[in-house]
This record gives sequence, structure tokens and C-alpha cells, in this order.
Amino acid sequence: MNLKKLNNIFNKVSLEEQIGFAKNLAVLLRGGVIINEAVNSLAEQAKPGPMKVILFRIKSRLENGVSLNSAISEEE
Repeated sequence: MNLKKLNNIFNKVSLEEQIGFAKNLAVLLRGGVIINEAVNSLAEQAKPGPMKVILFRIKSRLENGVSLNSAISEEE
């Protein structure tokens, strides 16, 4: 995943939300949750605002077979 692209996307959300997303995603993936389910779970739990909107768009792309990198890249 291109960190520069990730940073550009997440300029719309607070650093606290970015860190929480990264940590929570890592925990879910290490626990064996598939990426689609992990992103969906994080999207549902996110507070209303830009992060929630971004995560639901990424989730939708993942469900259509797009890679996580591509799904995030489309947010630019």
C-alpha cells in the first residue's frame, strides 16, 4: 500500500482516527478476520463523518473485488 496515497486520503480525518483505524484493522486481520469483514466492521463502528464515509466506499469497492490498495487509491 502506498503510504503517500493513504496519507492524502486521511488528511480528511484526524490523526487519532487514522491511528485507530490502522490499529484496529491490524488487530482484526491478525485475528483472522477477512479484509472485507474487517473494513465493514470498522466502517459500522466509525463515528459519523468523513472516516465513516470513506470506509463505506472502500468496503463497497472491496466487495466488488478491488484490492485494498486500489480501493484506497480511488479516494484521491
